[in-house]
Amino acid sequence: DMQYWVARDPGSDNVVGTAGLYHYAEDKHEAAWLGWFGVVEEARGAGVGRELLQGAIDEARARGKKFLRLFTSDDPAEARAQVMYEARGFRVVGCTPPDADGIKIYYRELAL
Repeated sequence: DMQYWVARDPGSDNVVGTAGLYHYAEDKHEAAWLGWFGVVEEARGAGVGRELLQGAIDEARARGKKFLRLFTSDDPAEARAQVMYEARGFRVVGCTPPDADGIKIYYRELAL
């Protein structure tokens, strides 16, 4: 099952952030995966990402999952997200070698 949420700006009703949960067959009994998580640049720093992430954590717990996992990277555009993941307790559990652009993919998980 995939579930997605959107955050909207109350003044304009524009979408300012998204988050979703999905699963893989091999770990669906223990983990949910965070996907399609992002906040538009203009709304960053206003707590939208924290709210969406907390909602995903709460939903994964409500589903009885032991872990919330995600893919991320060391792309500079994701630097603020890394700070938020670290602050929430997501630990790096794996990493790929750098791709052709020098970007590494990190696997993070949060014990629920």
